[in-house]
Amino acid sequence: MRLQLHRYLNHYEMIALGIKHNLLSEKIFREWMGRSCVRDWNTVAHFIHEDRKSPARNKEGVRYDDNLYKHFQWLARRIDSDAISLPEHFEKKEKEQAD
Repeated sequence: MRLQLHRYLNHYEMIALGIKHNLLSEKIFREWMGRSCVRDWNTVAHFIHEDRKSPARNKEGVRYDDNLYKHFQWLARRIDSDAISLPEHFEKKEKEQAD
């Protein structure tokens, strides 16, 4: 299941890279899948946040790997500024729960 999820997320990452480097049309993507992209990002943001904190991923003392799906996040936030922003969103929630 985890592998399938990463494969699905990788397709968004590749689309975002294509848009960022002007190889794909952002306008067409927004019209075609803009809402789905943001919805999917918001759905998996917690999973990605936890994966970015994973000790297996974070070697040499790196505490948070924000490179993981960074282009997908960039695209979702570009389409909708209310899309979840990592790590701020969950750090704020974790702090609120601790208080």
